[in-house]
Amino acid sequence: MNIDFHTHLLDREWLPKDWWRWLETYYAKPRGAFGRLFSHKYKRKLEELWDPEGRKLIAGMDSAGIDVSVVLPLDFGVRFNEPKISIIEQHRLIAQVVSAYPSRMIGFVGVDPRRPDARDIIETGIEELGFKGIKLHPGTGFSLNNPEFSFIWEKAAEKKIPVLVHTGQAFGPLLSKYCRPTILDDILANYPDVRIVGAHLAGGWFDELCWMGYTKPNFYADISLWQIRCRMNKADFAGSIRKAIDMFGPDRLLFGTDWPFSNSVMESSEYVRSIKELGVSSETGSNFISAEIRCLLGKNAERLLQIR
Repeated sequence: MNIDFHTHLLDREWLPKDWWRWLETYYAKPRGAFGRLFSHKYKRKLEELWDPEGRKLIAGMDSAGIDVSVVLPLDFGVRFNEPKISIIEQHRLIAQVVSAYPSRMIGFVGVDPRRPDARDIIETGIEELGFKGIKLHPGTGFSLNNPEFSFIWEKAAEKKIPVLVHTGQAFGPLLSKYCRPTILDDILANYPDVRIVGAHLAGGWFDELCWMGYTKPNFYADISLWQIRCRMNKADFAGSIRKAIDMFGPDRLLFGTDWPFSNSVMESSEYVRSIKELGVSSETGSNFISAEIRCLLGKNAERLLQIR
């Protein structure tokens, strides 16, 4: 089973206007080699990202041989301005899509913990809507170490569900300073039964993330949005994946894409193929055994999500 641990369902009215306005500017005028790759020949229409009923996601999964995708809501309303569709209503809409594809999608709760009703939203998402994890994006401007947010870790421990946290530099008007892997140190130590996933291999803090994985057995990581590095330099990409597996161990690294944001760099089908090729080719200078590739593509996520 292949599992994409990092995807989003989006629509125009689900995210703040200020976010869409910034993203449109970024797509129109990318900067540097990464920007040119990310925006696909210097242009991309925002409409390509919108998929409120999940049809595009399912089509991409079918093409890539992905069996299950984890769907993560994005709550940017506190940082910017509230979108037309409230965050709780977005969760209900995503739950409808997940229920339409019960064997293909798994929903997580995604909420800014500074919201007065954040605790209720998490409770509703898990108890009523059947979501299987929690997603946090501290780049909207909050510290994960705030003791007022302890209800998140307590709920995750109680329900034995993972928490996926954005780690690494944050795009545009989001704030990178809250997204360093070491910020999770206290939480990982104080809640040893809570399994926390650092998204994106922490970007420019990759080495820091690897050492956190080496020292904290309840810390996991996903490889979403590393398609850029895979496209630019496969040997460097393979070496990074090799180091992450060596530091974390083969059972705590998760495949992810960050679909649909990543699709203009590399479609999911090509990313899956690139990972599989790591196990059959030594041209990159980094060797992998087939069991490590199977764990990365799905077995680790199966265990973490308690599938089967």
